[in-house]
Amino acid sequence: MSTEKSTLTDNLEDDDWALVIGPGGELKGVYIPEAHDEESVPEAIVEILEQYYDIDFYDDDDTNELARTVH
Repeated sequence: MSTEKSTLTDNLEDDDWALVIGPGGELKGVYIPEAHDEESVPEAIVEILEQYYDIDFYDDDDTNELARTVH
């Protein structure tokens, strides 16, 4: 294993998705690859958001912080 630091994007392939989780376990965002949009989120990610963070990814309510911070 290399001790050289790398960025998140250095480790992602063009079609990879990522959940960004803070040091306290809080969800900070969802990285969506350029070729995709919110409509094509893998079901596994939707289930993780619902199960562990009680977030409805497809909720259009403006109070849904994740819906406003998707990258």
